[in-house]
Amino acid sequence: MAVMHTPPSQPSRSQTSHVLSDAERRIIDSEFQRLRDKMAETLGEAFPKQQARLRTLLGYGKEIGPAGQFYCRVIEDILKRADKAVMEQDLPTMISIYKEMQEVKE
Repeated sequence: MAVMHTPPSQPSRSQTSHVLSDAERRIIDSEFQRLRDKMAETLGEAFPKQQARLRTLLGYGKEIGPAGQFYCRVIEDILKRADKAVMEQDLPTMISIYKEMQEVKE
């Protein structure tokens, strides 16, 4: 005759819940902050940074002179479309232009 082993029952939720200690709360808060810091920027934060980067690159292109004209025209076109998309609050266009701005090399 085989003896069946019955697994111990799981404690109920009320048996396992407890108030977090200050140390546990600090650990959770620091972990949350660490994860939040790792998260990518929002488009609203990153888009203006890319615009500023391109404006800086535009200045460098102008310093080059005639050799930098094509580079400047490309950047000017992107910035013009970026400004228009922001003014019109056109999110799909902003996303595509953001990707385009990221691809501009120094």
